[in-house]
Amino acid sequence: MKDSSAPSPRILSAGKDTDIPLESASAQIRRSLLGCLEIALFMPVAARRFGKSRAEMTRSFFIPAIVLSLFLMMFGFHPGMREGANAQTPLLYVIQGWASIGLFLWAVSFFSREIGRGEHFRQFVTAYNWLFVPAAVVLLPALWMGAEGYRSPEEIQVFITAMMFYTYAMMAFMTAAVLRVPLELGVFITVLSMGIDNGLVGVVGWIQDL
Repeated sequence: MKDSSAPSPRILSAGKDTDIPLESASAQIRRSLLGCLEIALFMPVAARRFGKSRAEMTRSFFIPAIVLSLFLMMFGFHPGMREGANAQTPLLYVIQGWASIGLFLWAVSFFSREIGRGEHFRQFVTAYNWLFVPAAVVLLPALWMGAEGYRSPEEIQVFITAMMFYTYAMMAFMTAAVLRVPLELGVFITVLSMGIDNGLVGVVGWIQDL
């Protein structure tokens, strides 16, 4: 006879460990996409849409991989985006993108442990990777329109700059919500990400000038 007092296996759900049925992959994707929409609308409930499990965190790295691959394809196959660039430029920027992700997540891992929020780090990584979806939705079409010549470079630059600020605002909000820290710390972590990105872009530029 089965011992009813034995603990049941704990299944990780969206936001905390709970005893609920295991989600299918499609259900996790729908939940995460809903979280992306809620982040884009600055809704605090978004923090509960992303899981804490190691498996879900690992799978979420497919999102930046897909987005960076789209960038590589656009850069590699569209003449308007290759203008003034050498053959190594798109690959260098993809490497720069992955280096930025790695350095930033390492810094957040260290910082979150120091402030006592280490238990939320895996959920933060999952949410951070999924944040590439709304960022791509607002930025990739602008890059394509600029390459096609539908708008002048000046107009495209203004739009991209505005969308970058919007993307960083989403990131600051997501960081504060998922790590359970004040918004000021979310802004600080976002500025840290900007610093890492700009520094590595400078390194890529230096390599190209060699």
